[in-house]
Amino acid sequence: ATILILGIAYFVAVAGGELPAINALMELPLFALYIGWFYRPAVSRSLLLGGFALLGVAVWWSGLHLSAASTVLYAVSISLFCYETGVFLQRETSRRATTDPLTGALNRFGIVDRGNTELRRAARTGEALSVAVVDFDNFKRLNDTFGHAAGDAALRDTVAQWRATVRGHDIVGRSGGDEFVFILPATELEQAESLLRRLREDAVHPWTWGCSQATEGDDLAQRMARADEQIYERKRRD
Repeated sequence: ATILILGIAYFVAVAGGELPAINALMELPLFALYIGWFYRPAVSRSLLLGGFALLGVAVWWSGLHLSAASTVLYAVSISLFCYETGVFLQRETSRRATTDPLTGALNRFGIVDRGNTELRRAARTGEALSVAVVDFDNFKRLNDTFGHAAGDAALRDTVAQWRATVRGHDIVGRSGGDEFVFILPATELEQAESLLRRLREDAVHPWTWGCSQATEGDDLAQRMARADEQIYERKRRD
């Protein structure tokens, strides 16, 4: 992206005429679309503003007449549109890549991505972080008895209930099949257990959960494995 904007600025500055300079400016929307799609918004906005500033210097240096000003403004306007298009495509692509299409919860990739971010933040701040794993009870029987549509509805309704109850920064993800993961920042183990008990009382379909708290040196997979062990213990007792 840097090479492209430097190239555009160079050709505008030394092209030696309005037509070659304007042809170079027409590549500006490509630069804007690229940085909007492939860079984080904070970085891409800085690149876009820096690129516009550099082109302003190049236009001044080239001595373009005022008759070309409308074309320059047109190129900038189209570039802004392409930039916003790139930002939208980046966000939509990221959302689809990290979201379970059935329930709207995060998928496994999203769980790992967001979960590791929260783990790093908790390690940096020293705040508690709890992880819970949920496994639906007798889910195969539900599918076999009432069909997969009923099973899908149970998953969708349950996740909708969870998301209406948990905090905005709590993470709910579907790790696969009828197993889900909660990542609860700034939450002690007792608070996580209390939350899961409340959710279980109003459950649309019965499920069992296990909780674990972050300990130094553990990764997300280890925390989930400890929570899984609790699920098996609870199911054996029941």
